[in-house]
Amino acid sequence: MAGAEYWIWLQKTLGFASPLACKLVAQFGDPEKLYCAGREAWLASGLMTEKQCDKLCRHSPSESFSVMMDCLKYDLDVVTPDSPHYPQNLLHIPDYPMVLYVSGNKTALNAPVLVSVVGTRKASVGGDRFARQLCKDFAESKIVVASGGALGIDTAAHEGALSADGVTVVVLGCGIGYEYLMQNEPMRRKAAEKGAVISEFFPGTPPTKSSFPTRNRILAGMAQATIVVEAAEKSGSFITAGDAFHMNRMVFAVPAAASGSFYSGTDRLIREKKALPAENAATVVRMLQMQYTDDWSQGYEAVLHPEPPGKPIAGYEEFLHGKKDEATKEQASPAKAVVEKKTPPKKRNTKKKKDTPPPANGRSVPADLEGDVLAVWNALAEGPKSPDGLVETTGLSARQVMISISKLEFKGLAVKEFGKVTLK
Repeated sequence: MAGAEYWIWLQKTLGFASPLACKLVAQFGDPEKLYCAGREAWLASGLMTEKQCDKLCRHSPSESFSVMMDCLKYDLDVVTPDSPHYPQNLLHIPDYPMVLYVSGNKTALNAPVLVSVVGTRKASVGGDRFARQLCKDFAESKIVVASGGALGIDTAAHEGALSADGVTVVVLGCGIGYEYLMQNEPMRRKAAEKGAVISEFFPGTPPTKSSFPTRNRILAGMAQATIVVEAAEKSGSFITAGDAFHMNRMVFAVPAAASGSFYSGTDRLIREKKALPAENAATVVRMLQMQYTDDWSQGYEAVLHPEPPGKPIAGYEEFLHGKKDEATKEQASPAKAVVEKKTPPKKRNTKKKKDTPPPANGRSVPADLEGDVLAVWNALAEGPKSPDGLVETTGLSARQVMISISKLEFKGLAVKEFGKVTLK
């Protein structure tokens, strides 16, 4: 199971919704094995160009450390494709997200039955009322409702499910932590109590024109069915319906007459046989029962028992606490008592390490370095090295080296240039 830092590295390097990233994972097994395979193996795979290999070489998994720190700041889980909480339906699309950042109950992402409800931001009174009742009925049928958290039909869908004490998942088109549509923040907080707020974008990332269409494939991909309530003929809801249609998922559209809508997009979807008509929730539930014959209520009850957030990377929480302690000491006056810092016991490393070489080039060793970080600093004192070179020189594992590099960068003692790490 690859560490989250490698998944974030691949996401950061190749971008969001990258089919190439998915192909590379399929070829090499996981991002950690891909990273360790190196440039020659990447080229030999036939999947990458020289320029793409250069791109991978310019970045290191240690750069993921800042993203991890933001996850700790916002109390987020990092859910990767090798996690049991990753939505299994998403793995069947060709550009599945390398990472999902999750606030709330990550168990909700794999609910037995989840439907996505989408529609216009400028909902009619009838459309808003219809979406609320539809999703209230879904929640009472123990179906999890997902939507995009926007105004209009999205908000009606989330609030309809919440009104029945149901579970809803908000899929954002920006990073969690960015101040987007703050009038919906109370709804998002309530959604995260039993359900979840998720995004594939790094915490704090602002939305762009392309981020919402990118987000839509997640809404379509993680659901067993997508329901379009109100939509113009050229809209984001049409994109989501099209994504679901091409993924061979069930697509429903609410006839304009049923919701009292003046939008013609839903009728067009039905007319072109890209969606089944859904005049109420019962129609959708019956179709789902035909496809999923097992009783999903037991699995739904398991969704209601969330797990606490995990630790995305070993040691980074301890490191954060250490930095806080250092800041406190710097601010304290000499007359004040020094607070004793408790250091958690370290796990014994059974891998035999090479002898740590003495510092070279006349550099004095920083006083606060110890253990793995000191070993990496000593190796770098001999001259710049790649992460693989540090693994070879120090005898540490790739993960230990990545964490140590990140700590040296955070302290301002090292910098990465052209795929190599050098001391400042």
